[in-house]
Amino acid sequence: MRVSEIISKLELVAPPQLAEQWDNVGLQVGDAGAEVDTCLVTLDVTCAVVAEACSRGAQLIIAHHPLIFEPLREVRADNPATRALWDAIRAGLCVYVAHTNLDAAPRIGTAAALCRTLELKELEPLIPSQEGITPAGGKSEYGGMVGLGRIVQLDRPTAPATLARWAADILAAERCRVAAAGPAVQRVAVMPGAAGSALGPALRAGVEALLCGELQYHSAMHAKQAGITVIELGHYATERPVVEAVCSYLQSQLPQQVQVLASAVRTDPYQPADEGRVQTQ
Repeated sequence: MRVSEIISKLELVAPPQLAEQWDNVGLQVGDAGAEVDTCLVTLDVTCAVVAEACSRGAQLIIAHHPLIFEPLREVRADNPATRALWDAIRAGLCVYVAHTNLDAAPRIGTAAALCRTLELKELEPLIPSQEGITPAGGKSEYGGMVGLGRIVQLDRPTAPATLARWAADILAAERCRVAAAGPAVQRVAVMPGAAGSALGPALRAGVEALLCGELQYHSAMHAKQAGITVIELGHYATERPVVEAVCSYLQSQLPQQVQVLASAVRTDPYQPADEGRVQTQ
């Protein structure tokens, strides 16, 4: 099967039009006409992931975070910033990136995948996609709610530390921090990965908590002062569920002879200083 045919299947639910204007998505390395019998899905393209793709016989890497984001002046093996790109080119691999368009995607997007993993019922997008891409209400022909993040309602009011420990256990999160603004939360905004854009919408949505990957210090302080509890579980842990979601979707759409593999490489740069500890303040 050609690279372009696999891409077309993924773009049915994560069309490039959903990407933010500043983003860089699409085929970043390789030939759209190349034949593929194995593709590897990952959050990040690192040298270890490129080596894994080669060892597992993959011709295509599908990544969430862009391998090429800013203009490059050089691609060199001795430059850590471009070594993975050099390795991918030299190995003849194709690299396709679905970033903010995958964040906003229904069914298999980062927020949808995180909610499904945590068994949280999605009420609506936290940040609906721009007008003209989807109709009012955030619904689309792509199969569900389209937009960044989700608003969810817990079955009952829950203590922030309890919610944090429960979510951290399910996600195997290596770190978890809580800035509690109250004794219990029920209406929660969910934003995997970097949540800097989520604070304003969360305030307007009247949520009691923001469950996210990471939030800057002053933003967390602002949220707490505004009465919103922040539960930070790590960028990698909150986005990792999308890898399995993309694999499952593609395998259902592609012929049986095309194998879709989830990367076994842990690309999270952070390691726990005190495993299992929930930090609260």
